This record gives sequence, structure tokens and C-alpha cells, in this order.
Amino acid sequence: MSDTEAKHAGAAASTGSAFCSVPEAIAAIGRGEPVVVVDDEDRENEGDLTMAAQFATADAVNFMATHGRGLICLTL
Repeated sequence: MSDTEAKHAGAAASTGSAFCSVPEAIAAIGRGEPVVVVDDEDRENEGDLTMAAQFATADAVNFMATHGRGLICLTL
């Protein structure tokens, strides 16, 4: 298991839930952890992997490409 996968698994295990509050998600992003942001099930019912760009390592990008299976975008 990569460091990125371990961080992701650890976050869910520590809360006992796959969901967290917005302040918890912001704190996780600040620590360099990837966060899945989901929309409403009445909309697209999908999630986007999100992380702070300064923490985007080759391992993190590989995790997104392997498990996210979509476009990898950078916001400027």
C-alpha cells in the first residue's frame, strides 16, 4: 500500500465513516491528504479526488489516475 493509499484508508478508519465535515476535509487537504468531494445523488452522484497542488507527488497523481479513472485537472 502506498503512502497516499494509507493516508486515505486511515482517514476513513479513524472516523468510522466514509464522510467527514467540511472543516475536517479542509484540515485534511491542508495536511496534504486527498479528499473525495461528492455531489448530491440527485445530480451526477459522483465524487472528485481533490488535493492541494503543493502536495501533488508522483505517487498521488498515480493514485488519482489509477483509482479515479478520469481527468486530472489543476486549478490556477
